[in-house]
Amino acid sequence: MANVRVSQAILQGLTEEDCSVLSAIYRHRCLNAPLLCQYFYMQANADMEYIQMRIQCLVMKRLLEEVECGTGYPVLFLTTLGIETVKVLAIKEKTIGPMTKSAYDLKMSPKNIPHQMALNKFVLEINARVKDSHDYRYYDGKFMPPTAESLMPDGIFEFSGHTVFLEMDMGTERSPHMARKWNNYRAFLESRSSFYQDKNITMLFILENIKVLSQRQRTVWSSIGRFLIDKIDGNFEVYADEPGTLQDILLEKMEGVSTNLQTTKTYKNLIAAHGFSISEALFGTITHYEFDGYIRKLTPAKKVMIQEDRPQEFLLDVWLDGRLSVLHKILYYHDIERRFKACVARSVPYLVVVPDERWVNRMLTLCNARGVQDVFYTTTDRLRNSEFNKAVFQLDEQGTVYHFSNMGLKETVYEHRFKEHRCEGIK
Repeated sequence: MANVRVSQAILQGLTEEDCSVLSAIYRHRCLNAPLLCQYFYMQANADMEYIQMRIQCLVMKRLLEEVECGTGYPVLFLTTLGIETVKVLAIKEKTIGPMTKSAYDLKMSPKNIPHQMALNKFVLEINARVKDSHDYRYYDGKFMPPTAESLMPDGIFEFSGHTVFLEMDMGTERSPHMARKWNNYRAFLESRSSFYQDKNITMLFILENIKVLSQRQRTVWSSIGRFLIDKIDGNFEVYADEPGTLQDILLEKMEGVSTNLQTTKTYKNLIAAHGFSISEALFGTITHYEFDGYIRKLTPAKKVMIQEDRPQEFLLDVWLDGRLSVLHKILYYHDIERRFKACVARSVPYLVVVPDERWVNRMLTLCNARGVQDVFYTTTDRLRNSEFNKAVFQLDEQGTVYHFSNMGLKETVYEHRFKEHRCEGIK
């Protein structure tokens, strides 16, 4: 198509907010009036009537095109003239990089618009919460850097040695598509380019428009457990949750704060009440994995205490944020323990703080990880209300929950048995 000339009359008729809106629609492919109201025109204290007037003005100038998609408000796409206008604004303000996409490139089928709008809302909320406090870059799926083109996530955040891939799930993806996605991630992780070699990588699987969140979570977790769990080792981390929770996790990663820091402190206090000293787990060079902490009981001579023929020490993780690297560590704990023993001449059991017994049973069932010998579990209520040997429990391969009669953690006491739990597959 021949170049379209942007007249001075068009440029002079644009407000500052209009210019921001046009650039944002290019970066995000499409937006609507409620999002423009919440994230762009709010600085002018504009009401919806004013915003609708500005939108109609941009439509009348042939800068925007309205598309109905059954969401209540029309979705706005840039026209060819709109893109040329953004190019002129970019040159003047130096606010946007090279623009290679046409109006045709940015358009999409109406059936795909709800997915894109959910992704845009997630990203715009991050932008609003971060403001200018962190240096980062965001790429929509249409603007992937060449290093990620084979993976094709819905979006990417990059900041300070960290890459976060966004996958927006509207509850519609079926088994074959999901399997292809995980296989693409596997191929990427096994042959990641030098650009990603020194970066921590996180995938946020955003569950939007889901009627029963926990059910969809289990479906996604089950799929990941079948196809990708062996790769989720902490250097590559995966979360699947609702948008607000994942926004918090992403912001905490930007701030360089452990997503589990506050809850870890709480649980460390509970564990300390049972007589355990707590320190950071500095065993990454030995095990190739990071843990939330290392706990042990000490004698007056500062040696690990022996009770009932068992050294009283554990590697500790507080597993309340849904990160799937903990499930990986549980599944492969025998390998971790073997590395540890080869370096320090002893094995150390693994204690995982979980929300409740039913939740961890479901998680372990996803990967057939029940019954791992030296992995123990506990909860808030159990730590607060029971002696340590009763607060700690295990699950056998049949889903039986049992605690222990003493601190040797060998003599078991039956509690109950879960009915056989069939993991939900992807329909």
